[in-house]
Amino acid sequence: QAAQPPDSLRANVAEPPDPGKRPKSITDAQIAVADRIVTVMNKFADQMDAARSDCRKATGVIKLTGGEVKAAMAETAPLQRQLGGDPAAMKWFQKAYGPKMIGAMSKLGGVVGTCRKEKYFEEAFRTLDIGGSRRPQTTNTPPTPPATPPARPPAAPPPAKPPAK
Repeated sequence: QAAQPPDSLRANVAEPPDPGKRPKSITDAQIAVADRIVTVMNKFADQMDAARSDCRKATGVIKLTGGEVKAAMAETAPLQRQLGGDPAAMKWFQKAYGPKMIGAMSKLGGVVGTCRKEKYFEEAFRTLDIGGSRRPQTTNTPPTPPATPPARPPAAPPPAKPPAK
């Protein structure tokens, strides 16, 4: 029997919200894709979390499981495109699957934060294309502008006029 966390920890863990009734527009195939993505990402996050601050070990996890992670991540864009025109379906997926992904992303964030300064780790991680870790330009569309425009330096004052004679 698995050990249970102490009551003090269990009380701080929120239950994921009930996503409500699944919209009829969501197919079983879409559910299967989302389940596969969550399963792969949680397995990867657990393996990365086990590496903790051992950046060489974390890099090894990326190299060993990267193909599976990349395949799962490649399925997210088509799924999002399918759901993009259906706000009710998108909202349901966010409620149903968002909480399942947050734990994985939190685990990855710790390892990435620790190891990002290591060039070998960063190079391996960029190959995964997780959360914008790599943004190849494969279309002719311009890149998305940043949320806030870069600050402009103050304008130089106009040149001083020579004194009148």
